[in-house]
Amino acid sequence: MASAAATATFYSCVVLLGIIAQYCTCLILIPPSGNSVSLSATTENGRVTYTCNSDGKWVPASVAAKLVSPRNLTQNDIGSYYRMFSTAGDQMRDLDDGDVGTWSLLNDDGDAAESGHLSSQVAGKLISTMANDSNELYLRAFLAQASHHQFEGAAARVSYIMQTNASRSALPAYGYSCTKGLTVNVIFKADFKFWNQDFMPPASMPPSIAVNNKQEMLLEAFFAVGRVAYAKKAHHATWKMQGAEGRLFDVPGGLDLGSFHLEGNLYTSEAYLCLFLKAFTFSGNSSTCAKLSMPAIAGPVVVDPHSLPWSLMSVTNTRGNLTNFGAIPTSIQMVSTFGGLTPSCPPSTQDDSYQSNFTSIFWIYARQS
Repeated sequence: MASAAATATFYSCVVLLGIIAQYCTCLILIPPSGNSVSLSATTENGRVTYTCNSDGKWVPASVAAKLVSPRNLTQNDIGSYYRMFSTAGDQMRDLDDGDVGTWSLLNDDGDAAESGHLSSQVAGKLISTMANDSNELYLRAFLAQASHHQFEGAAARVSYIMQTNASRSALPAYGYSCTKGLTVNVIFKADFKFWNQDFMPPASMPPSIAVNNKQEMLLEAFFAVGRVAYAKKAHHATWKMQGAEGRLFDVPGGLDLGSFHLEGNLYTSEAYLCLFLKAFTFSGNSSTCAKLSMPAIAGPVVVDPHSLPWSLMSVTNTRGNLTNFGAIPTSIQMVSTFGGLTPSCPPSTQDDSYQSNFTSIFWIYARQS
């Protein structure tokens, strides 16, 4: 887990998974294990542009700021931050489908020469925010997951972004020089922290689902985004996992590499996972399927009580052109999970179903030659 987790505290927060808002007590603003802090920044010359609506109220239209190193505020430019708020008729909304803005990070000379661009960009989508931190949602401390990357370089592997200590200067008094369409700029300040997805599995891997590195070698990793399907019979209080499916990426918001499908229940020995990779050459698509491995000492391990358990699966069959994997896969770890649990709701008097959004990292292994 990233070193920042050591200083994390439990807070009351809101977790946003897709369109479902779920209030909980959770380890807020810390990404799952498998991500490490890569950069910290603070704003300079930041501004929030407010516009006056027809009710004579100032509402936020956009945020823009220069990013600098918190260690050297005058000499170390890092990049910039920009966020535009959406409009709904005459009303400005604080949250635009979870979009919390775009960060442009300056490339060093090597990355600039290789990519052909002076900066690399990452956009973020809100996944959790501090409850009651501010009346204006955009000023709340939040954790965002990367939703889109542009250009190689400094931001290419950014997986999560955290905002803290956000504030603004005072607005003009209610009704003061406020006519529809008028705009005003106020000072904006905030601190940001960036995490990159790791190149290696978490060092905190539970022993019961660890892979023997002397027998198996690491091939690659996929970031998975999907939904878990649950079902519940009438008059029963227990939800049963039916399976999951979704897309595979190299990093959050990165290159779409394929899809996955899981049948059964991760909490039992009935789970069966298949990964399907796209063909990026004329060699054709490939796939690998794995069944849940149940070590004698333990089954799937609950690392975060608010997320799916971590699991180790043994590959049972493969098909297609396996050059997409680099070798014949033998094991798959499903770790660094976020979300995916059942809802907290009273028993239904009818058969019911539910889908829960989640993310994970699949680590793929092959037998040592």
